[in-house]
Amino acid sequence: MELLKRRNFSSGAPFEEKVGYSRAVSVGNNVFIGGTTSTNAQGIVEGKGDAYEQTKIILKKIEHALEQAGASPGDVVRVRFYVTDISKGQEYLKAYAEWFKDVKPVITMAEVKALARPEHLVEIEADAIMGSYTIKQPAPNNKKAPEPAGDKNQKTQNAGQTSTFIAVVSAGRDTAGTVGNIAARSPYFLLFDNRGELIEVLVNSHKDIGGGAGPLVAALMAEKGVKTVIAGNFGINIKASFEEKGVGYLAFSGTVGEAVKSIVGRQ
Repeated sequence: MELLKRRNFSSGAPFEEKVGYSRAVSVGNNVFIGGTTSTNAQGIVEGKGDAYEQTKIILKKIEHALEQAGASPGDVVRVRFYVTDISKGQEYLKAYAEWFKDVKPVITMAEVKALARPEHLVEIEADAIMGSYTIKQPAPNNKKAPEPAGDKNQKTQNAGQTSTFIAVVSAGRDTAGTVGNIAARSPYFLLFDNRGELIEVLVNSHKDIGGGAGPLVAALMAEKGVKTVIAGNFGINIKASFEEKGVGYLAFSGTVGEAVKSIVGRQ
């Protein structure tokens, strides 16, 4: 039996070492995030009395833990909420949707008598599988469109197929945001299928490295099956990296939604 590699990740909280637990554990390509609250590094509960704000703070912490393990919110397959007042469900879910509306993991929300501290309104766990992605079901009776001719940097696939088609560089997670200016340095890549549907929000874990981010980003895009990357501009080096990996690139100024419509409309 082949053993899977296990890694433990700490948030730095003293209690983790004292008691013996991790903020996150990865085993193979699985990542498990333990129960997380809005308590900060100084032991102060942030967002007191505000279910929506506490949930946002927690999800940011979970996102950071995922990044430590090499995963992203788009890899999450299960989320569990433990709440002290189920009547505030819409407030918890409003924040949840900002991260996972398009990812659509399975979710559980259960009311509990109490959490570790009276100020805690919610505690959240998450499980992720690195490299997983959502496949959109094709519309009924959808006819395939012929593959159009195009230059080497704007490859497309038949409209009857669902696959990763476009990656848009962005500072945010939704289509209302502006297309990021620098391909290798923006926080997120929004991945869309060839119908223009968002299928994954990918965290750019290479954005803060000192140099050489371009080849790493190009390799990531090729791994994800991206055909065209859209950003505000592209330097000579990253253009060469994309071309080496067979990934197209397109400069665009406007919102993410406008960029996607522009490309999908060319199919």
